[in-house]
Amino acid sequence: MSGELVDAEVIDYNFVGTNFVIVRLSDGTECKLTVDVVAIRLKDQKNPDGTPIYNVNWNVLTSWKLPHGRIIKVPKPQLPQQPKPQDTRLAA
Repeated sequence: MSGELVDAEVIDYNFVGTNFVIVRLSDGTECKLTVDVVAIRLKDQKNPDGTPIYNVNWNVLTSWKLPHGRIIKVPKPQLPQQPKPQDTRLAA
């Protein structure tokens, strides 16, 4: 990164329709995907063809709804292995 800063403005936006989609799986599980957007336009900066320069970032957030009483199996989290302390006692 060059360290040079330029002015930018946050641009308002509107979703055409909703900002989420719900997917229902055959076992009754639902997954809701929600989109979060941040859009900016650089001020006093243009592309070589004269069009404005935009920077659009988005995140997709997921939330799950499982049928009542549904039990799932997930991988057991791996705990970091702590190195065993070296035995500093002298052998007799």
